[in-house]
Amino acid sequence: MPGELTPDVQSFREASVVDFLREVLAHVAARGGSNTVCLLPSTGGIHGISDWNLVAELPGLTTFATDPYWSTGTSRRARSCAASRACCARPASGTGCAQQLWLPSFGLTREEIPELEAAIVGAREEGIEDLWTWGYEACGSMTHLATPDSPLVWEAVSAALTGSPALETRSTRELVNVLNVEDATVSAAVARAGDELAAAIEAIAGRIASGGRLVYAGAGTSGRLAALDAAEVGPTFGSPPGEVVAIVAGEGEDAEDDAERGDADVRALAVGTQDAVVAVSASGSTPYTVAALEAARAGGALCVAVVCAADSVLATVAEHTIAVLVGPEVVSGSTRLKAGTAQKLVLNAISTATMIRLGRTYAGLMVGVAPENAKLRERARRNVVIASGRSEADVDEALAAAAGTHASRSSRSSPAWIP
Repeated sequence: MPGELTPDVQSFREASVVDFLREVLAHVAARGGSNTVCLLPSTGGIHGISDWNLVAELPGLTTFATDPYWSTGTSRRARSCAASRACCARPASGTGCAQQLWLPSFGLTREEIPELEAAIVGAREEGIEDLWTWGYEACGSMTHLATPDSPLVWEAVSAALTGSPALETRSTRELVNVLNVEDATVSAAVARAGDELAAAIEAIAGRIASGGRLVYAGAGTSGRLAALDAAEVGPTFGSPPGEVVAIVAGEGEDAEDDAERGDADVRALAVGTQDAVVAVSASGSTPYTVAALEAARAGGALCVAVVCAADSVLATVAEHTIAVLVGPEVVSGSTRLKAGTAQKLVLNAISTATMIRLGRTYAGLMVGVAPENAKLRERARRNVVIASGRSEADVDEALAAAAGTHASRSSRSSPAWIP
């Protein structure tokens, strides 16, 4: 082995480190554990990894971290911000692992405390919310790593890391980061409800295949999201009018308390045994929505609840409950945030997967799209070209001969274009 760090030696060293980490991560993950790998912020020399994605993309990695070392003559804020940017940029490209930053608090004097606090603020501005420090009590009990001001440093760094500044005191950029970090947790919460979601979709598709309808019911934000999803199914998949509908509590926020209206709206639709009713409510206790699902159950419909709370009232009525537990909102009680995002993802999955199960797509193409404007007509034309493998001229001729006939608008069992 050459004594100097040649390109070949560097490549061998990095490959050996990555292979070792791969074995360690697999060993821990196989036993149900979580893994965090913390890299030095350098990308060269004998300690650096030139491509952090080699590590960030390893199977079994839960959290990717880095720890900037303070260096003489370099601003601690600048060092932490640079490390934060690296931590965000290098491993964030689709790896799905969480990000973490460790800030050294040892060897500092009272004059350097403001710079350490600024480094924590700067790291958060770069989007890193999972911040830690290493050096218990600022290494006050460790010989050369200690300073006379270690107790002050420890008090300051503890306050800076554990304190949660009021939203109103944060910069706009910090607020964007806070919201983004919280939103990033929603997808995982939906994934944890994946089994229940899949079972509900199978049952819903079965009802529609037998000639039934998908009926959404909700109030407030939940109702508006349900109405949006129902409105988009027709243009996207060629769903016949009335196949997917939404009933929403009336105007005004007090409309969600109108249980009688929820019962009446479902009865007005003559919901029956062939139908599937999906009740959407973040709390799972909205009177309008609960009454609607109870009326659907009395009519013999398949009953599904989409909620963001455990042990909800809706769950006691439904046959299938999709409970997406997103945790506290950034603005307390504002369920239009994480809960609303979760509901949108779940409704997307319900309508899209149901339409796929019903044959409204072909090889991932929207072959059931309703050609009701220029954009959709061109999309339909392109879909036929891709699906058939024929030339554009042949497709244009066939579509002209068929006068743009779209079978799914007249037949639920035949959603594809008929050229």
